[in-house]
Amino acid sequence: MSAQKELYEKYAVSFKRMALNYVRQKADADDVLQEGFIKILKNINQYNETGSFEGWMKRIIINTALKQYRKEKQSINQLSFDDIHETNILDIEDVVDHENVDIRDIDQSKVDYSLIERADFSKKELLEAIDTLKEDFKIVFNLYFHDDLKHQDIAEILGIDEKTSRSRLSRARKFVQEALYKKCIEKVTIK
Repeated sequence: MSAQKELYEKYAVSFKRMALNYVRQKADADDVLQEGFIKILKNINQYNETGSFEGWMKRIIINTALKQYRKEKQSINQLSFDDIHETNILDIEDVVDHENVDIRDIDQSKVDYSLIERADFSKKELLEAIDTLKEDFKIVFNLYFHDDLKHQDIAEILGIDEKTSRSRLSRARKFVQEALYKKCIEKVTIK
């Protein structure tokens, strides 16, 4: 077996899973995986051994996935968070897909987030809460929590300011907590 094939077989499953955090369709994730591995193999001589080889490959896969995401985003002509922030019209609807969760129904003065910690959420429920985020926020959330990247790295990958990365993560966390809190309330009222 060739070293290239061995490398692919060792990392393909985890890298495809990683790509699915950024692109919605499995076919797109397959494209990201293929394009990413081509870049890895073409540029392997550029790996400078300062960090882990796996980390270097992950960065290539993430950048490839984000490139695909940007193509999709341009085709549906969405506003970016930066555009919204510059015009000072940011509100909850700009962060959360209000078709999935209506956060405005939650009285912020009565939110008890300790309920979330005690709740027994399934992985599916957690992913559904994360999925309520708009893409710009979800990407930062995934890069930070799933891929363990620092804000400096996230900012570099996304071409945004480090403060923007921190702001997006803070807002994303808040809205995920609120979505989970709403699920807690729904569980209690259903019983």
